[in-house]
Amino acid sequence: GIQPAIRHAKLLEYEKIEPEEKAEPAAEEPVEIQARPVMVTEVSGKLEILNKDRQTWREITAGAILNPNDVIRTYEGSIAHIRIGGASDYITMSGKTKIVIKKIEKDPKAQETRTQLDVIVGEILSEVDKLEGASTYEVHTPTLVAGVRGTIFRVEVHWK
Repeated sequence: GIQPAIRHAKLLEYEKIEPEEKAEPAAEEPVEIQARPVMVTEVSGKLEILNKDRQTWREITAGAILNPNDVIRTYEGSIAHIRIGGASDYITMSGKTKIVIKKIEKDPKAQETRTQLDVIVGEILSEVDKLEGASTYEVHTPTLVAGVRGTIFRVEVHWK
């Protein structure tokens, strides 16, 4: 009688597994996504930006810095040149155009950029340098999304 009980107790003792101490994974430093610089480089005619109140417009000129979610428009006969992210990417807005600078991000750790422009109405010409890695450059309209890796292209949106 006693032997099997002792053998069983010893067996349980050997089977008892202590949980291994797991090293805490090294906490990754948070990546700070930065806004890329967007600057109006030249204006012929009139260029306006929608104020933060989203109700009134004010005129802007060459040298103005644009931020994510800024809405800008040109008037008939006007042209505006805008540099995105340093000296590499440009857009040219024709007259009677309204766009939103939706996303202009740079991930310094991954060396990736993400640009999104929304064309509400009008015409823009984009000159985009070749993108590296997972970087993106997109132009959205009410009916399409154009994503490019480096090219010159025109997008027109007309309302009937």
